[in-house]
Amino acid sequence: MKKYNGSGGDSFFKINKIKYIKSALNVNDLIYTDLPEVTFLGSSNVGKSSLINALAFKVNIAQTSKTPGKTKTLNLFNAGAKINIVDAPGYGYARLSPKITASWGTMMNNYLSNRPNLLKAFLLINANLGYKKNDIEIINLLLWHSINFQIVVTKKDKLRSTELVKLDDIKKHVDELSQNKIIITSAKNGDGISELRNAISSLVFSAWS
Repeated sequence: MKKYNGSGGDSFFKINKIKYIKSALNVNDLIYTDLPEVTFLGSSNVGKSSLINALAFKVNIAQTSKTPGKTKTLNLFNAGAKINIVDAPGYGYARLSPKITASWGTMMNNYLSNRPNLLKAFLLINANLGYKKNDIEIINLLLWHSINFQIVVTKKDKLRSTELVKLDDIKKHVDELSQNKIIITSAKNGDGISELRNAISSLVFSAWS
């Protein structure tokens, strides 16, 4: 790739607007490019779409729903023809049938195995719900595929001051599994969004240098 010069995550995403490209039920139907790529993973109620919209400065490019588990496809976005962003379907929602849960595993294994330009997976954990068994299983999946990953805690605004200890519990469980710093965010009030933009844009700068 040719050298790309830029400065800061906020500036990067102001210049390189996030645009929706395509949705697919199978990685083979997802457009492949030689651009660097990141993906967002998380449970069905973790707020992935809201976080992507926050990255895009509140532009509603990712559809949100009050019904967890609504997203069933791999959703491809692009930021200024510099990096691809994939919003993966949520996992672990109780109302999903075992058949759908199994198909999710097949979809994600195929995705993680067939995207050579995937630089990092951002694993989202709901601050209010904390670290769950499903999250452990996804971390093990990422480790098995040797995927670089970073924990992003969402919905910090949902915590009362007396519940902030939940954040310490998440850090305690995942610090030893990921070498990347945990990012604590709120799509509603903007906490941590600039830090997340920086994490993504730094990947772009490294890939294009």
